[in-house]
Amino acid sequence: MSSLSVSPFYLPVLIAVAITTAALIVSWSKFYRDTIFAEGIRYGYLDGLRGYLAVCVVATHLFSSYNWHLTGRWEYPESIVYRLASSAPVSIFFMITAFLFWGKIVRSKNSLDWCKLFQSRFYRLTPLYLACIPLLLFFIGIETKWVLREPLLALWVSISRWVGLGILGAPAVNGFSQTFALHPAIWTLRYEWLFYLSLPVVAGMFKLKHALILGTIISSLAIYFEIPVIYNFVLGGAAVYIVGDRRLNFLKSKLAGIVAGLSIFLMAFNGLYAYGIMHSLLLFPLFLAVCQGNDLFGALSNRSALMLGLVSYSIYLVHMLIVHGLFFFIGFYISLDNQVLMSVMVPLIGSFVVLVSSLTFRYVEYPWLNKSTARRGVSSIAKSP
Repeated sequence: MSSLSVSPFYLPVLIAVAITTAALIVSWSKFYRDTIFAEGIRYGYLDGLRGYLAVCVVATHLFSSYNWHLTGRWEYPESIVYRLASSAPVSIFFMITAFLFWGKIVRSKNSLDWCKLFQSRFYRLTPLYLACIPLLLFFIGIETKWVLREPLLALWVSISRWVGLGILGAPAVNGFSQTFALHPAIWTLRYEWLFYLSLPVVAGMFKLKHALILGTIISSLAIYFEIPVIYNFVLGGAAVYIVGDRRLNFLKSKLAGIVAGLSIFLMAFNGLYAYGIMHSLLLFPLFLAVCQGNDLFGALSNRSALMLGLVSYSIYLVHMLIVHGLFFFIGFYISLDNQVLMSVMVPLIGSFVVLVSSLTFRYVEYPWLNKSTARRGVSSIAKSP
């Protein structure tokens, strides 16, 4: 059977709706105005970039969910635009993680307080993740008609693995084989946690003059164990030694932004949406340019983009639960096989995801971020990525 065919023009529509909604929230909310002002511009324009990346993931999952509700099959749209909108953001998210935390190690001369680092990561990633689990289980109950379909012990084990912060996988719950489709983004958290846990070991092995050797070893392990996402961590770590060099200030130019865009076009032209070394290398120019301070013609420096970047983790985690809920309840009354419906649903979901994410950041993430920054005030709430 052929893959789902969806117009690629829905993606810019979704981005425009998200940016507009973010602009309205910032204009209404003193909290977000103060937070964005206090944070300023850190690490080039990575904060602005993160918001766009999260919205791109929403687009791909939205149409995959649409197809799932329509046909019972979870599959990406056939358009290379949506396939790239799924994998490219995840790759850059991994680069950002490596860039920020390997940078901490290099600047600290291997004297980091590892307990505080892991505690900050726990406070940053865990509360919102756990807050999503009850809603996930509610939807599983609806899908399985609240009938017990497996032994209680098996049910308890599967739920416990979901509570495992992404590290223990995303198994089927209560015999519902497509549980993963309710929350497909969490597989990336396993690699985030493995990266954080590996940092003390890698830092212990590391010497500045051996950086190239260490990168080669890690890349070789990626090839041997067939874990291509590791290339993104390697490149993100390598960027620590590149970004900030004044000789690379040309990366801030409009021409550099165009070249970075052309590298993405080259990826699309060659169908390089799957994770791999060429996929990562073609994303690297964009990543370097943004880290160096290229705002991509102002797209990354406006308040709406910065606000989306601030709530990007919320967008990433809650969007599929929102998408599933809207499709499920609307599907009772309207046939989902309807392009007019999708034309309404795309802007509705775009605005609703941003609105809900602004609330989950403010009332779920923010209180715990205050704990992780030891009450250093509003200016510290988003220092963690």
